[in-house]
Amino acid sequence: MTPNFKKIIPIFILVISFFLAHSSYAIEIAITVDDLPAHGELPPNTTRLEIEKIMLDTFKKHPIKNVYGFINGEKIKKDNEVLLQEWVRDGNFLGNHTFSHLDLAKVSADQFIRDIKNNENDLRKLMNKKNYKYFRYPYLSEGNTQEKRNQVRAFLFENHYQIAPVTVDFF
Repeated sequence: MTPNFKKIIPIFILVISFFLAHSSYAIEIAITVDDLPAHGELPPNTTRLEIEKIMLDTFKKHPIKNVYGFINGEKIKKDNEVLLQEWVRDGNFLGNHTFSHLDLAKVSADQFIRDIKNNENDLRKLMNKKNYKYFRYPYLSEGNTQEKRNQVRAFLFENHYQIAPVTVDFF
């Protein structure tokens, strides 16, 4: 290979990548974050506000817009509600992940539906008239019986929720 050809290959790959990324064949993806405003233990000397700031700064830097965060209202406290307010203020969305992160395989469908409803007041307040009718099953579990699954799906449908599936899970 001639030295000039070696210089052209990376430029060619870059140009082709640019055209492919901006072609009509480009794909759309949704970035979602579960278990807001709090999940698990924090690393030493770190706050949830610092973690959220890193996430929001990264979204802005790469321009990633309209990220969906799925909340568990039980974990909302006065000191971390600001995290969710900032999330929405930055143009992102919130959806329902049940109030207390129940596993439908371990509770009745009626109990699970009550937990979905319990999360709605916080969502309504935080989203300020924006659509929050997106639902992600905790543990990605749609229950252990067809009857439970059908009952919860009927509730979600009747209440205008869209189920937000996961196609790639890193944990």
